[in-house]
Amino acid sequence: MKMIVKKLIILGCFALISISLLSQNNIEGTVYGSDINDTQPFANIVIRNAENDQLITGTAADIEGYFSIELKEGTYALTVSVVGYEPKIINPLIVDGYDINLDKIILDPKTLTLSEAVITAEKSHIQNKPGMQVLNVGKDIAGSGGNVTNLLKVIPSVEVSTSGDVSIRGNKNVKILINGKEVAYGIDPKMLLKQFPTSQVESIEVITNTSVKEDPESSGGIINITLKKNVSDGFHMGFSTEYGISPTQWNGGVFGNYSKNDMNYYFTYAYYNESYNMNYYSNRDYLNNNLFYQSIKQLGNGDYKVFGHLLTGGMDYTINKNSELNFEVIHNTFNEDWIFNQDYDYLLLNGLTEESLVKNDNLDDINFTDISLKFDNKVDSIRTLNILGKYAFGEFGGKRVIDDNSLSSLNTIKNKGRYEIGELKLDYTKQVFKKSAIESGLYFNILGFNFDLTTDGTINDNKSYTYLQQKYAGYFLYRYNIKDFSAGLGFRAEYYKSKTNEKSSVNNVKQDYLKIFPNVQLQYILSKDKDYQTLNFSYTTRIRRPSYEELNPATDYSDPLNISEGNPELKPEMINTFELSHYYLNGDSKLTTTLFGRITNDVIQRKAELIDDFRLKTSYINFSSRKSIGLESNLTLKPLKWWEFTPAFMVSNQWFGKKPDGSNPPNKEGILWNIKTNNSFKISKNISGQIQSQYYGKSVSAFYTRKPYYQINAGLELKLLKGLGKFGISVNDIFNTGGKEKYKFQEEGYVSDFIWHLENRNVKLSLSVFF
Repeated sequence: MKMIVKKLIILGCFALISISLLSQNNIEGTVYGSDINDTQPFANIVIRNAENDQLITGTAADIEGYFSIELKEGTYALTVSVVGYEPKIINPLIVDGYDINLDKIILDPKTLTLSEAVITAEKSHIQNKPGMQVLNVGKDIAGSGGNVTNLLKVIPSVEVSTSGDVSIRGNKNVKILINGKEVAYGIDPKMLLKQFPTSQVESIEVITNTSVKEDPESSGGIINITLKKNVSDGFHMGFSTEYGISPTQWNGGVFGNYSKNDMNYYFTYAYYNESYNMNYYSNRDYLNNNLFYQSIKQLGNGDYKVFGHLLTGGMDYTINKNSELNFEVIHNTFNEDWIFNQDYDYLLLNGLTEESLVKNDNLDDINFTDISLKFDNKVDSIRTLNILGKYAFGEFGGKRVIDDNSLSSLNTIKNKGRYEIGELKLDYTKQVFKKSAIESGLYFNILGFNFDLTTDGTINDNKSYTYLQQKYAGYFLYRYNIKDFSAGLGFRAEYYKSKTNEKSSVNNVKQDYLKIFPNVQLQYILSKDKDYQTLNFSYTTRIRRPSYEELNPATDYSDPLNISEGNPELKPEMINTFELSHYYLNGDSKLTTTLFGRITNDVIQRKAELIDDFRLKTSYINFSSRKSIGLESNLTLKPLKWWEFTPAFMVSNQWFGKKPDGSNPPNKEGILWNIKTNNSFKISKNISGQIQSQYYGKSVSAFYTRKPYYQINAGLELKLLKGLGKFGISVNDIFNTGGKEKYKFQEEGYVSDFIWHLENRNVKLSLSVFF
């Protein structure tokens, strides 16, 4: 009898344990910011007992904002918190034997009420996430001012040269998006970035790792500029203005919105004006293959002016609690006016010298318009649908007047380009089973472009060509989450077709191909108790199609000593890329360390060759290959409550393949590295300060070597009108060292030293008010 009782007790214990285990229920959801597409990685989730407020458990969302917690039956209070947002509390959360899918948990921006005004809290200055870095412009004091180019210098992965070229981890093939959209074609990225004043920018995202949802056409990465857009209830307006001293800069604008019931209307107008001096020096030594010259020295100087207007406007319509419609228009006009004088000194083989002077008077006009309609719909608790349709058009033109006194010639060169873009994008997400989801979508894009070049004078090279491009794509991505591990596996198939028709020579170049782009994304949560650590891996293939400049067969004669033209027969680059990153979060301390690598085939490379006794002609060819591997580390610390310190370091090594003729380039291996720091100080309740430093080490590429240079910025900001306004003063490039770059080029037949100097030091005063 006793034995039977013991067995019954043991069986009862096992039954209770089994019931307890079986009663574990899974609670899951995804955390979003105020934007339905703005997932919140690493959001903090806390579970408490609803009756006595006792802490039960907690976790952190993964990189996609997704979380999953197992709970016994009971009544709980769930709190979701993210810095810069109001906590979201779900109380009571009743667990009664069934799994619960909370689906989208949308947070509201944290607000502070002052009198009758509402101020939205600002986020951290730089947010480092695996595969992405975000600069919140409202927190930048020392590096802001002028146009977006100045802001990019602060971001760890980005380098901006003196001439304005932008690269990510040493790669200049960067795609520029405005509010998540590609709005222009044929405009050099460095020119496009100059057209957006910092006063009208909300944030800048630098994306180094994309999924198959995104267009793979960016080997270096993506820079997404988000313009200001207010959604506060009622009618609100604000203005900002900034004035720069030596060189002169002025930009300003107004922005506002009117929101009532389900409608929100918003607008932004900005004006930008900048002028400065630039000069350069070059010395070209010939290597025993020139009949007349030993060397040619070139000294150039000039004045550069730019001004433009930016107008954005739109409407948000909340159809119901699950659906939203957005209509938006972005319009921009931009003008460049620069006069450049170039002095040439020629050293002949017989020791005699010759001189010449060439004057350039240049005027460029750019304008573009982007019209988009976006529909976001949460079909039900497990399905979402997003549709984007857009139409963009624009044109750019230029006029060059070249006066060469050595040839007693006067040439006028005019060019004009016009484009139209139509695009449709559909994204569909569906949860399948408990912890997995599929994402799929379709993408259509068609681009038409016309270009005309006319010359008047001794140069006789009129050209006209058309370019038609079509892209059709579909993607599929499967995501799976199990406890601390999540994975995303997918692919994108893209069919591309293009035709270039050069009318003057009846030369047609066609391209027609299908490419498959695989994608792997893995994440493992190493710890989530005292600290939060994740290990992240991604692999994808990308494509880099030739740019307008690289394809354009028309010759640029603005510098008689250095002429250039494109090559419409260029093939695209294919790039295999990977990232392995470790993310660490402990209180206010954050550390992201990333190992990255690229293997690029059919590299598009500039090719320079001597075409006569003194002229150098630059074109483009498909080089063989390039391999690179690098390490990047970004740290955020708060040594004191009033001091935030964010140092960053990046180093990359590259190996270059043989040239098309089988010979090695001048440098078979190259290295690139930089160190950046940002110090933010809370001096008092209303006064903040910032000191930034950027050091770029010696850079070696296949055909050139660049010497090191550095830059230091500082600024102060004062809050006005109880936080409704801000006044700032900053000094960009305090020691006037960041505007000078020195290069050494080595090509077949010559060696050249080049120094580019831009008037870079600037004192800025700024004022902004929101009411």
